[in-house]
Amino acid sequence: MARLDTEAAVVDGAVEIATETATETVRRARRIPRRRHRAVVGGLAAVLLLAFAARVLLGDFTITIPDFFRILTGTDIPGATYILMESKLPRAVLAVLVGTAFGTGGAIFQTVLRNPLASPDVIGVSVGASAAAVVAIVILGLGGPAVSLAAVTGAVAVSVLVRLVAGPGGGYRLVVVGVCTAAAPQSVIQYVFTRADEYDAQVVLRWLTGSVSSAAWPTIGLLAVVLVGLLPTVAWLGRGMRTLELGEDTAAGLGVPGSRADLLLLVAVVLTACGVAAAGPVAFVAFPRRSLRPRPQCRAYDTARSGPHRRGHRRGRRPRGRLPARRHQLPRRRRHRRSRRAVPALAAGRRPYRKENAMSTSTAAVSARLRAEDVTLGYGDRAVVERLSVRIPDHQVTAVVGPNACGKSTLLRGMARLLRPSGGSVLLDGSAIHHLPTRAVARTLGLLPQSPVTPEGVTVVDLVSRGRHPHQGIFGRRSAADERAVVEAMTLTGTVGLAERVVDELSGGQRQRAWIAMALAQETDLLLLDEPTTYLDVAHQVEMLDLLADLNHRRGATIVMVLHDLNLATRYAHNLVALREGRVIAEGAPGEVVTEDNVRKIFGLDSRVVTDPVSHTPLVVPIGRHHQEAR
Repeated sequence: MARLDTEAAVVDGAVEIATETATETVRRARRIPRRRHRAVVGGLAAVLLLAFAARVLLGDFTITIPDFFRILTGTDIPGATYILMESKLPRAVLAVLVGTAFGTGGAIFQTVLRNPLASPDVIGVSVGASAAAVVAIVILGLGGPAVSLAAVTGAVAVSVLVRLVAGPGGGYRLVVVGVCTAAAPQSVIQYVFTRADEYDAQVVLRWLTGSVSSAAWPTIGLLAVVLVGLLPTVAWLGRGMRTLELGEDTAAGLGVPGSRADLLLLVAVVLTACGVAAAGPVAFVAFPRRSLRPRPQCRAYDTARSGPHRRGHRRGRRPRGRLPARRHQLPRRRRHRRSRRAVPALAAGRRPYRKENAMSTSTAAVSARLRAEDVTLGYGDRAVVERLSVRIPDHQVTAVVGPNACGKSTLLRGMARLLRPSGGSVLLDGSAIHHLPTRAVARTLGLLPQSPVTPEGVTVVDLVSRGRHPHQGIFGRRSAADERAVVEAMTLTGTVGLAERVVDELSGGQRQRAWIAMALAQETDLLLLDEPTTYLDVAHQVEMLDLLADLNHRRGATIVMVLHDLNLATRYAHNLVALREGRVIAEGAPGEVVTEDNVRKIFGLDSRVVTDPVSHTPLVVPIGRHHQEAR
């Protein structure tokens, strides 16, 4: 008995050391880019402050720093007060405000549209504002605030037109449509300019040149009020902006509705329009959003060891020196249970995944939190899935199989709330999934689409951390629960050693594991994956499916995945749903679904179904035309 207690204590100690080491690795991976980001932001702020000071204090009329503060406090210095308050200071302040408006608008466009060329001046927003202002000056004979209002109206009108023509989805299509649409306002400007008299032509030229030379305090006040009202809106809506970088499907799976992207774009249009209205189409340089972080080489990490592979660390032995104690220590028994969940590879008595250890595969005998009832799904007027009903057994792995274009991905998108059914309904816990709040669904159901979008320069730890978005508050601050979930997800998927690596640098298998880790960090009971083995070789396919099987076995997670390989589906799934032409041909356990007749009905292929000597599941041996003739 004493020996068993000693062995348990050794295992618990090793688990605790590995957990603390993994946590420290993840924190270090976050700490380095955070420090670099702060340094860059601080440097840019210093440059802005120096440029502002040079614009205000230097020039043809130099103002000393003491005189500057004396004038601001109300002291009248002949000559200097007028030059500072009516010329130098308003121009500098207006330049900062206009730059803030343009910079914020450009950042929103580049992030939401995931395109470094998506600048407001490129896609026609600035040109639309200029065209409306020119028409107001020459044709309508307006001036002053009326011209500014016309500029804002023109920018919004052009952006709405671009959005309607581009249709849903946005991205590169919206950028291309914007570039093409910008030619029309430019033609309007040229035509109206030829109709202007000499005085109006001079006014139009001053407007089109764009400058802060005519800055006035009323204009500055109006622009400041707009920024004070819109920047907090950007901060509130921008909580999901980093998630939108992952693509619309992934963002929707993380609880960010598609309407938020349109609202952010509308705010960016208004910011840009107000900047143009205040100073004209000022030329500015837009830097493409790229990572400022270099690509480090990360040391290898093995969860079966007590830490990184460096001198002084041996298997199962505490390294020299004390690890930093956590501020809030849990009771020893609770801490060990959490550690076992975080590092299951070290937990005693780990059982290999075996389908016979799972619960019954009869779909009628188990509960189903997620199901579709007489659902019809499609794109536009074309129905892909018609009047289809399917139940997803809880705590089991369900594979959706079938030939190409049979509706597998469409069914998964409908069950993930990405497609609204034109008939029937998808039910989650007895309620129509489209009537549930987006964030509530994201806390219950996770989604990994077929081709997730990887933002340039994002690291593995940053990607995995974005899976915590549905659980974070209004300000998006990370909590201790977020930290624990990220560390546990990265440990389960073996991506702790990749924490500092850029996702684009990883191999196909490593990249898929990073995306799976993000889905695990979401901590949902149901997980939907659209072709998770796409672009992977056979070794990485087996590795990925082993990971999902372990997740189902340890956590009891309900997993639904679309697979093309029928033999892998029979090996790893408890339940199969076979589709053809948008209809369910067969549903149930692999032994019931995978028969020679069903393979012929579903795929139009003759085959022999034998028993897999390794997994003892059905194994499909296809018979092609060449082999039929040879036989």
